[in-house]
Amino acid sequence: MGVRPDAANSDGRRALLAQIEALSENLDRGRTALETSRIDGGLRAAVDSCFRNRIASKSKELEILQSRTRGATRLEAYWGGFRQLQKECGDLLREVLAFLEGALMRSAGLDADICRIADALLGELDASTDIRWQRFTIMADRDLFVGMSEIIRISFPEFSVWNLPVAAHEFGHLVAEELHRNLGRDPFGEILESEGKKPEAHGRQILNEFFADLFATYALGPAFACTATLLRFDVGDAHRRSPTHPTAAERMHLVFKTLEKLNQLHVAGPYSGIIEQLRQLWEGSLDAADQPPLEAEVARQLDSRLNQLYELLDNAYSEARYASFSRAWTLAENWQAQPDELTLRDVLNAAWLCRLRDRGENQTIGRKALKTCFDVIDSPGRQSHRPGMYPLEV
Repeated sequence: MGVRPDAANSDGRRALLAQIEALSENLDRGRTALETSRIDGGLRAAVDSCFRNRIASKSKELEILQSRTRGATRLEAYWGGFRQLQKECGDLLREVLAFLEGALMRSAGLDADICRIADALLGELDASTDIRWQRFTIMADRDLFVGMSEIIRISFPEFSVWNLPVAAHEFGHLVAEELHRNLGRDPFGEILESEGKKPEAHGRQILNEFFADLFATYALGPAFACTATLLRFDVGDAHRRSPTHPTAAERMHLVFKTLEKLNQLHVAGPYSGIIEQLRQLWEGSLDAADQPPLEAEVARQLDSRLNQLYELLDNAYSEARYASFSRAWTLAENWQAQPDELTLRDVLNAAWLCRLRDRGENQTIGRKALKTCFDVIDSPGRQSHRPGMYPLEV
């Protein structure tokens, strides 16, 4: 004997209401967790309104769904609405968890203060782009930028200057978002259409990664190219494409070409020696790993993309371009300079200059560079980036 339709509907309503209630309680738990006194007040203040407003908004949507479910005769659409809310709340609570983990780690001093340097570095980039980034960095399992909270993750446990340039790549994703908003159009979609391709999500994601690499090279100069060449990209799998990222070979081609463009802006060609050295390292590594070079046609297409992306960046954020490499050269000679005359970008470039020159001294160079970074951040009169230093906008 089958279940009567009205009984089945009643059971379905009961199950849906129970899941709505459980999800609402999870949001309440997330809100309560954000109140912990164990997190530095400045970090919490930087994201408190963002998270609380989003939690309140989702709680209200659940209340509305709950009310409508009680009076509904057919539940199919309400189950669909709940599944969508469940996904959105899951994304939100995962971001809350990531914040709690990273902020607790920072508050306990377990990041060796590397996040304070990363905050200050991105503060320099923020000042040069006028994006008014209101957040901060935390340690996580990988380097990542999430637009929901704008918190930038840097890889645990890389407590050294060598990985810091990757934070500029993640900041580049924020710059890309801001560029789209300011232009009022879809420049990445336009690039794809100019290539005869549909402006689909995959193509946009690939362009977004290229743009972030471009920005990091543009804003940091050789420092990002050095990190990418020696530490970040998998030479043994240089031509593997993922659903969200270009191949390592494609990315290195774009980074080198960007550095060449920047080098051509100066008669002296200050980056020439570094470009040659890094190219030799990359190409030698490819050969040793039995990986072929980039195909000529692929390189040609990448050059066309780079020209369009570079023009977008240079027209909108030319003040972000790194332009004090001579200070890095001077600092690399003896590490004796007035901190208030330096930027963190100078220090990172000086560190890489020394590492390329003085092989086998990486730890010593790294310690000198870290000390200089803290001297720069703490120098009198420097306006460092502080979490929550701008009015919050949600």
